[in-house]
Amino acid sequence: MPKTAYMKMIDIWSIATILIPFFEVCIHTTLDVMRQRKMDAIAEKGLHLFTCVIDIFIIFFVGNITQVMQKWAGPNLGKNKVTKFDEEIEYCDKFMKIVKIFSKYVLPLLFIVFAFSFFIAGKIALES
Repeated sequence: MPKTAYMKMIDIWSIATILIPFFEVCIHTTLDVMRQRKMDAIAEKGLHLFTCVIDIFIIFFVGNITQVMQKWAGPNLGKNKVTKFDEEIEYCDKFMKIVKIFSKYVLPLLFIVFAFSFFIAGKIALES
């Protein structure tokens, strides 16, 4: 067999077919990490609410309830407050949606475009 220093079409095809599963593994890993971050944020939010309730009961039996309400609600008393946990959950949802779209549509489209251009390049190489 002759030794060649240039890249052949089979090398390009091999690299592409190895990269596709690699990207899929990266996507699934990213989705799992984001799912875990979302679950952690939900758990922290629940724990935060639980500690608020405990604090309210302790101060209710010991002190003044208005102190508790001002401590936890502050100037936003009676308004819906968006917490850092809600922001984290929303960020995870948006990021996971983008990654799922990439996984479902963009990656297969890229492979189809690659396969088609590879086929055309092979036809051109055979004709010349």
